[in-house]
Amino acid sequence: MSVALVTILMMGMFLTGFLLLWQNFNESAIAMNDAFRVSAELERGRSRTALQIEDIAVDTEACSLDVEIVNVGLDPIAPISGIEVIVSFPGGLSDSRVLTYKRNGDGLGLDTWSIKPPYQNDIEPVIARPGSSLVLRLALDLPEIGDTLASVLIATPNGITATSEVSGIITPCSATA
Repeated sequence: MSVALVTILMMGMFLTGFLLLWQNFNESAIAMNDAFRVSAELERGRSRTALQIEDIAVDTEACSLDVEIVNVGLDPIAPISGIEVIVSFPGGLSDSRVLTYKRNGDGLGLDTWSIKPPYQNDIEPVIARPGSSLVLRLALDLPEIGDTLASVLIATPNGITATSEVSGIITPCSATA
């Protein structure tokens, strides 16, 4: 009788261990499946987003750059305030800068950017619809002397970027605060 009892206990322990191992495996498989699904959705969203810099105009008087961007993707870019604008100066004395967003009514300050009006009859100026173009006004503070070369990087909220270089920025200049 004791051999049968020991056998039943050992089988119970084996079965319990096997069930716990199986449960752990299933939980890990579900977590991995969720991670793959989220990653695929993020990549699908990125593949439907595309941004292009069409033109950059230098306004020496206001010490600003007017950057025309076009949403050439299939999804809208929203919110516009989530766009990151980075200006770097290869070979110059100025450091790279991440410009901060200012609404048009707030007035531009040093190292800021805003959407240049008019919105061209856009119903929702905080969203860049597919095929639409916007002009971003970048106000810079450049204290060094000479002709400056700049590289402008625009990044959407989901990480898609567009880059362009611009020359002809006459320095020193400073945007009015």
